[in-house]
Amino acid sequence: MTRVHLVFPSLWRDFRGLRSLSKGTGLSERTVHFAFPKDGPYPQLPNHLFFVAQTVAAVKDIEVPEHWEIGKVQRKYLVDHGCTGFNGVRP
Repeated sequence: MTRVHLVFPSLWRDFRGLRSLSKGTGLSERTVHFAFPKDGPYPQLPNHLFFVAQTVAAVKDIEVPEHWEIGKVQRKYLVDHGCTGFNGVRP
């Protein structure tokens, strides 16, 4: 069995592209281990857990239901800062 270990030294913002890449290479079907920095400015950012959850969801080609409730203001902020392909406001 092939295991893949991904290290993300900075924030990933193009979740749509990451999901597409993961599905196209079969990565979403493999056992994947993730590493996110525990020091430096990255974990102190206000949306740190959001970025971690969306990165994992994109690689594994799953949804993160607990983030469906992000508000329109937060969604606009993230989009304005280059984020794409994350779960948005649900009806």
